[in-house]
Amino acid sequence: MNNDDEALSLVFKKIERERALLNAANQMRQQTQNEQVKARLDTQMREGRRNIQYLEERMQELQMRKMGQDMENMNLSPVGTGPGRRASEGYDGRSGPSTPLAKSPRTHIDAGQGTSYGMQETGGSQGELMPSRHPFAPPGPSSSLPKRPNYTKLDLIKYDTPFLGPRIQLMLSQIEFKLNVEKQYLKGIEKMVQLYAIEGDRKSRADAAGRRIESTQKIQILKQALKRYEDLHIDMESSADAPDGMNKFTVLKLF
Repeated sequence: MNNDDEALSLVFKKIERERALLNAANQMRQQTQNEQVKARLDTQMREGRRNIQYLEERMQELQMRKMGQDMENMNLSPVGTGPGRRASEGYDGRSGPSTPLAKSPRTHIDAGQGTSYGMQETGGSQGELMPSRHPFAPPGPSSSLPKRPNYTKLDLIKYDTPFLGPRIQLMLSQIEFKLNVEKQYLKGIEKMVQLYAIEGDRKSRADAAGRRIESTQKIQILKQALKRYEDLHIDMESSADAPDGMNKFTVLKLF
């Protein structure tokens, strides 16, 4: 199983999880009569539908990328050489280069007739006819790359932002940073509690113990938020044509 297959399987599991959460919230809404609870569940259901749409779009992008890679591998596969044939053998099975095809004489075209389909006359002195581009040839690499959208940090922190992928990656960076800072702060508070206990300062120790409880609760909230965004995050950095992607340089610049 390659990376794209693993990514598709992971996205499928994330979609199933979001659908299960959406169904659970819908059942809870039908059973409750509290308007505040209904409003909160409506918000969760709206977010769940948006998350499912985002994940389905990422799955489509991965499927298209995988299909393009498969077609590229087919085009790059060697054609005309079998396992028992040497590269020096011609198509007639004999050693040495194959007999070159005889050059076709120039086709004369009447003045009243146009150029035949698939052939166009060059402007060179020889006037040779060159085949036009194959009608089913794949487009060039520049034509398949979509334009990256322009957005700012203000656009990403909006609740109804259309750039959900970059928002998720930005929130991951911010939450991870805040979580590391809060962990360092908790370590400092714990040292202060121990110091006040040695000195016998009960008031300062009680104050530091209260701040330790607040810091511990804050860390738990940050971990829950981090887990939520990790469940929605899809690593699309390896895809060169991901229009909703966001590299680490852009995240640090916005952050």
